[in-house]
Amino acid sequence: MRFLLPVLLFCFFFKNGFAQTANLANDTIKTNKVIYSEIVKVDSTNRFDLYKKASKWVAKNKFEVVEEDPLGGKILANSKMITYTDKGVLAKPNGEFTYDITIDVKEGKYRYTFTNFIFRRYKQDRQDLLKYVPEKGRKPIEDTKASGWKKQWSRNKLQMNSRVNEHIADLREAMKYIAPKPAEAAKPKEEW
Repeated sequence: MRFLLPVLLFCFFFKNGFAQTANLANDTIKTNKVIYSEIVKVDSTNRFDLYKKASKWVAKNKFEVVEEDPLGGKILANSKMITYTDKGVLAKPNGEFTYDITIDVKEGKYRYTFTNFIFRRYKQDRQDLLKYVPEKGRKPIEDTKASGWKKQWSRNKLQMNSRVNEHIADLREAMKYIAPKPAEAAKPKEEW
């Protein structure tokens, strides 16, 4: 009975001491960053055709191209999306998300990555009440604190999620392999 208390205290301190070092190591390894990424295989397509399709898709969506490497098969672009408070006629701009898009192509496959989602909140301009201008601060999408506007923050994240999913579906459609149509044999002329 005399030894029970010291043994329990030793076990308690021993366990907590190792738990703290393990948690610190896990926190540095994990990054709670929102990333949409996938490797998509496309049969019968070489990397140059995939790069052309990806380049056309980026141009069609009017993304700001930061880096293009046709030989390496990489496109890095930036984009932004404005979020709104409501839907319909009464919608007011709430802010904008900026994000990065990376497309890497190789023989028969490509990888897309959407990352670095940063939000800038809008406020009404003092001189022109119909105009909205960005505020000073920036907020990453991973941030969970939104005191005073948690509902709107969750709506903004949902709008961003739906936009990225639309981009992914559109990119998949643009990068599909379209088989060439076989040449039709010449039909003999019918005489009558």
